[in-house]
Amino acid sequence: MPGYAPKAYKEKFWKKDKDIDYTHEREWRVPHDLDFDLKHIEFVIVSKYEDMAKAPAKFKDAIGRDKWLIMENYRKIEELWPLHHVPEA
Repeated sequence: MPGYAPKAYKEKFWKKDKDIDYTHEREWRVPHDLDFDLKHIEFVIVSKYEDMAKAPAKFKDAIGRDKWLIMENYRKIEELWPLHHVPEA
């Protein structure tokens, strides 16, 4: 429940102590189709290399193969050189 929700609504539907801020999700909500070119994608995050490998080559080429971030690589770096913690998936 966002902090700006009406008090009566919170009392009726939200019994928890803390408010939850969902504003980070608004960027995905549009009242129409969201059209874009694959070349406009800045990066794609996948869990492991196999996830990227399953994507069609045409798709990977259109986005750019250098824009794929494979989290298992970062987990390995953390294992070998742990300066900060990256949570497990």
